[in-house]
Amino acid sequence: MPIVTFAPAARTDLTSGKKVYVVATTASQGAFVAQRVVVVLAPSRHALHEA
Repeated sequence: MPIVTFAPAARTDLTSGKKVYVVATTASQGAFVAQRVVVVLAPSRHALHEA
């Protein structure tokens, strides 16, 4: 049984209060460019969705 499952997500899944994991690199002037954003949608089932 997997610990997490990844599935496609939409920007609407990124709402206030959601837990996220972001993989990003530093861009110019201190900004960040996200390579991947993982949104925890169902922590009780350990499901993660990528946006």
